[in-house]
Amino acid sequence: ADGAMHVTGDSMYPLIKAGDIVAYRILHDISSISYGEIYILQLEHDSDMQVVVKYVKKAEQPDSVLLVSYNKEHDPMEVPRKWITALARVTFSIRKYCMF
Repeated sequence: ADGAMHVTGDSMYPLIKAGDIVAYRILHDISSISYGEIYILQLEHDSDMQVVVKYVKKAEQPDSVLLVSYNKEHDPMEVPRKWITALARVTFSIRKYCMF
């Protein structure tokens, strides 16, 4: 892995929960996407930046990708490829369990 980060939010719940750590491998070329895999994406548009963890799937528009959550309460998002400024494939996740 190239790095790891803590996850926030519930869009991938229960597969990946808030507080889990995901390890990732950085992709330097968007054409290297393996559709159907989980990715960390940095999206920038109109000076707004967000980082999301989603399944990446093919979109109807060839210049876009479809970002899909595991949690069905979140709708899929179709985003233009040009909004993606950084991309990494999630290789594994770690969940911390505590007993009190």
